[in-house]
Amino acid sequence: MPAFRCLPLVAALSLCHDLTPAHAVTIVNDGFETTTHPTGDRTVASGTGAAFYTRALSATQTLTITNDATFGSNVLAFDDTTAGGQSEGIIIPLSSSINLDNTGDYLTLSFSFRYTNNSAAGANEANFRFGLFNSQGTAVTGDNQAASANDAGYYVQVGSGGSATASNNVFYEETGLTAPILGGTDRTSKTASSTGFGINDDAIHTASFTLTRTSATVMGLSLTIDGTTITASDTTTLITSFDEIAIANGFGVTGLDFMLDNVVLTSSVPEPSVAALSLLALSCLIFRRRRSTT
Repeated sequence: MPAFRCLPLVAALSLCHDLTPAHAVTIVNDGFETTTHPTGDRTVASGTGAAFYTRALSATQTLTITNDATFGSNVLAFDDTTAGGQSEGIIIPLSSSINLDNTGDYLTLSFSFRYTNNSAAGANEANFRFGLFNSQGTAVTGDNQAASANDAGYYVQVGSGGSATASNNVFYEETGLTAPILGGTDRTSKTASSTGFGINDDAIHTASFTLTRTSATVMGLSLTIDGTTITASDTTTLITSFDEIAIANGFGVTGLDFMLDNVVLTSSVPEPSVAALSLLALSCLIFRRRRSTT
């Protein structure tokens, strides 16, 4: 192969994510504008967008892309019109699994949100929940599917109506039996570094949730709301592979409604397609060097 044929690969690699562990790979970056949802359909995405599906098994929900004056942009609006007995919400599948196999590997979910019926929803300790999960072979492909009941992962809880979660009731590991995702009896609380967050307004807030493989036997958990961080760790049976995001309200008489914007998922671990390109480009560079020395 002539050396110059490698140049497109090298150029392509330079345009992709930096694959060193010190730099984040962007997996999802969705602001619900036409760049990621050109037709306005939340389930049809392009570029760095993602599909957003409802999980309304016992309630009536609407989930739409709309323009919000408070955000001043398009948002994803979640309206739970008849709260049910399960944690209702949104499932966001990823195009491939992200595996936190090595020390230092991390995965961060971040977004902006605001409650839209906070006073009506009341002071529920865990009315807003979000996390990172493994579908365990039952990926969600449409609205209102029960497939996510067996999903395993980690999630956090944020209070509404002025109620803050207790220090041992902020982080959960969910093992994925038959209970609904983001709740139920198949979960274990992880003691947090401080008391959780309670939000009692309809202002815009920012959130991020990070999982970090701090050692072979420890998964670090970190929640940041509006710049304040709470941490915990899991040292039991670690969950290390993730292929979906879940965001929901809690088990309330009146379901909490909310809006999302700028949903971003980043990781130190490249997606498989990017990793393959990296190896191909590296091989090409080595080949070029060998040819230049002959």
